[in-house]
Amino acid sequence: MKTAPIILAAGLVAGPVAAAAPAGAAVERTASYECSGLSSSLGRPAEAVGQNCEAAPGSPTRGRFEGRVKIAVPLLGSAHCRSVDLRDYPEKIVGHECTYEIGE
Repeated sequence: MKTAPIILAAGLVAGPVAAAAPAGAAVERTASYECSGLSSSLGRPAEAVGQNCEAAPGSPTRGRFEGRVKIAVPLLGSAHCRSVDLRDYPEKIVGHECTYEIGE
């Protein structure tokens, strides 16, 4: 019975953030979402709003995620953000500090 906490702890460490990296290198956290729509917030062009989104395997689906975030709409483009608010996932996600690519 004492092994259960160890297994649980190992499962937490083995998540998507714990990627193999060279010794001393920082591991960058990434997340990716595919949405049916993407727009910027009124008066806030660096804020991207994705509608009806699906998280890529390993990407979080609740809370707030800090790291490299991609919010994409197939064939139309994507937003690359520094963080994302997943409070209303999957109906709506909000990326912050974003830049945009068209026709990706």
